[in-house]
Amino acid sequence: MHWEKIDFEEEEDDKFFIIADVDKGQTDVKWSKLSGIRPFHDYYLKLETQEDITDQVIGSLPASGAMEDAVVRLVLEYPRAWAPLIDDRTIQEYASDAFEFHFVKRPQMDERMRLPQDQSVGDLTPSELLEKFWQASHVPEEDVKALQELAAVILQEEAEDGETGEAIRVSTQEEMPAQ
Repeated sequence: MHWEKIDFEEEEDDKFFIIADVDKGQTDVKWSKLSGIRPFHDYYLKLETQEDITDQVIGSLPASGAMEDAVVRLVLEYPRAWAPLIDDRTIQEYASDAFEFHFVKRPQMDERMRLPQDQSVGDLTPSELLEKFWQASHVPEEDVKALQELAAVILQEEAEDGETGEAIRVSTQEEMPAQ
């Protein structure tokens, strides 16, 4: 028989029942600790890198067998942009032995990139703006270099096309011909 805890605030609390023998003018109370209480396990993980996110999440949980018949909660904080990298199905499967598994995701909004007071967006080159975007998006430094090199090629090709009069024009929907 399992005795139930109500919520995670009771995770560390012992549970008791009382047997009271009540007579006129005399009461005897016996406290008895309950055993077999379903365990509650509460975990927290803040992702600092987007490398192997699913492995990081699973690594923050106990072995699958240790969660058997327990109520388990994992609170996960991560940059909002990393949400597609989280493999919910694999994580849920790993915790399938738990009586209940609560996977609480808390995506964090990135702080806005602030430029120094003496600088405006118009002062930055497209390459510099793109580099600031990569930084704000928490792209790993080794990837930023490769992305910047690729962007430089694209920007160079665009500049060359512009010089020969073959610039690509972006049209708004109002400018699109009727179909």
